[in-house]
This record gives sequence, structure tokens and C-alpha cells, in this order.
Amino acid sequence: MIELRNVTKTYGKKQHLFTALDDISFVIPDGKSVAIVGRSGSGKSTLMHAISGLDRPETGEILIDGQDILKLKSKAIDAFRSDKIGFIFQAFFIQANETCFYNVALPLEITKMKPSVRKGLIHEALYQVDLVEKEHEKAGNLSGGQKQRLAIARAIV
Repeated sequence: MIELRNVTKTYGKKQHLFTALDDISFVIPDGKSVAIVGRSGSGKSTLMHAISGLDRPETGEILIDGQDILKLKSKAIDAFRSDKIGFIFQAFFIQANETCFYNVALPLEITKMKPSVRKGLIHEALYQVDLVEKEHEKAGNLSGGQKQRLAIARAIV
């Protein structure tokens, strides 16, 4: 479950303060899918960055499976994000000069998972997005849709 309680995030200095998230509260139960929609500049990316621990709001609580991620230290939030959160950015941040396998493996680098288990997860993720045959191909050679699927595979490992 994801729960936000009174989350506020601002950017800028006093004279040019911009409130991206203003006292946001909501609950997303386990197993539910939601869409974050809105105009450009409305705070969608800021919200996702806050939920994933990539950015910290000034006020509020962000609970994922009961854990307030704002109370975690940097290394703990990185490990938590790796274990609990899959994220597909608007720009896929694919390493074009690296293989598809390498791109999917990146978020697993900080885990203490056995290499054989890691390899199995990567193969399964590539299989789920129909890219297993591209495992050793450079990501830069993929089509736009294939790059998007590669980003999905990276998010689900």
C-alpha cells in the first residue's frame, strides 16, 4: 500500500517559491493501478520522485507498506527503492552503448543477490517484455518501442 499524508514540496527561493505539491494526501491499496495525469508543470514528476524517495518533500509522510520512507537514510532508501519500487521515467535513461542485459541488471547492482538469481530475474524480465532475443544487443540499436519495453523490464526486476 502507498499512502501519502499531507505532503508538500516547494522549489525555489522565497521570492520565487513554487509549490509543486500542496498538502497532498491519498492511499493506493495493494494491487490497484492508478494513473497520474495533469498538465505540464502540475507536479506529476515531483509526486513520483517523492513517492520513490528520489526527492524529499518539506512536510508530510510517505508510507510504502507501512514504512515511512522519509525516515530512511540514503543507503536504506536506495535499497528500499530497489526492493519495492519499479520506475519508468519519461526519458528511459537507457545506456545506449551497453547491452539490454546490462541495462536491466543496473538496478540489481546494489543488491546482495546471488549472481545466478540475478541472471534468472533479468532473463525473466526480458522474456516478459518480449526482448529475450535482444539480450546481447546494444540498447542503442533498439526501436523506440523496444527501448520502452527495456525500461519496463528494468523496472520489474
